[in-house]
Amino acid sequence: PAISPSASTPLASIAPSPDKPAPSDTPSSPAIAGCPAQAPVAKITVTPVELPDYALDLAEADCSVWAQIESNGGGIVRIDPLTAKSLATVVPDEVVSSITAHEGAIYAMALPALTGPGIDRTARIVRIDPATNRSTDVVNVPRGAELEVLGDTAWVRDSLGRQAWTVPLDSGSAPTVHDQLSPFVGAAFGSLWLQPGGPLPGAQGHLGRIDNPTQEPTLIDVGDAYRCAIAKAGVVCVSESGRLVSVSPNTNAVAWTTELKGWTGDVASIASLGDSVWVMPIEIAPGRLDAPGLIELDAATGTELRRIDLAIRQPSSLWSSAGTLWLAFLNTPLARLDVPPR
Repeated sequence: PAISPSASTPLASIAPSPDKPAPSDTPSSPAIAGCPAQAPVAKITVTPVELPDYALDLAEADCSVWAQIESNGGGIVRIDPLTAKSLATVVPDEVVSSITAHEGAIYAMALPALTGPGIDRTARIVRIDPATNRSTDVVNVPRGAELEVLGDTAWVRDSLGRQAWTVPLDSGSAPTVHDQLSPFVGAAFGSLWLQPGGPLPGAQGHLGRIDNPTQEPTLIDVGDAYRCAIAKAGVVCVSESGRLVSVSPNTNAVAWTTELKGWTGDVASIASLGDSVWVMPIEIAPGRLDAPGLIELDAATGTELRRIDLAIRQPSSLWSSAGTLWLAFLNTPLARLDVPPR
């Protein structure tokens, strides 16, 4: 089916725009337990969210979606997933470089935007209480670009991955320095997962896994896959050639592998939602990006379930949060994407 936007979505105006960077697409969990669910739709609909700039990442807590905003001073916007309306904006500092959800709260990495001699660039891990929308400082780290929480420990990675730190939350302890780490996939199944590639030695073509208390990475061969997402039963990774691999957290072995037929993408965005994995192939042309549609697969087996035509230009990323899909594309910093049941 063709995409059917809501009245305020100018899909007809989508056109090439090579100057917008693509946000990261670290996924959230499939749904928020005990919260109202989105009503089923009869046709594909896109509901845009009014934001000051593009979303870089999403997290979910207290029946809300929390969006990290790209621009300095944009902060974190709390969104009602049912109405796609902004509820509040929290700006803990000029720059928010990462967000994650942990035990019903939102944690973020915040730091000042200015650099130079004499300017304190200490990064702060802050906690946002959903009951008040207020942020409080938790602990400082020397620098920080990525943040994940595993158990009671915060993992922080600098922008180049050349150094990382761990620090217990609310302990007042000094951060422990670690060597190179690849970008984070997320924390799930009692482990911190790392994307294939990056500066971690031997990480090319290997999904990384870190467990507490050893804090030593285990590398799992995923072939040419380069981008991964946390799914219901494991970690699913996609390659630039349309090959998907699912890794079981119980065995660290590949549970299934599938090759998507008719693949025309150059890169891909991937997200999981309930029992499904969604892949958005992205085709690169001079001065533009194209997303011809979405592919839904069974997360347990890798079986292709359906394909949905979108035909949008300049896609940024695909996420799942609060029981539905979200995406960003030209002139639309964030939109809720509703698809009908199979």
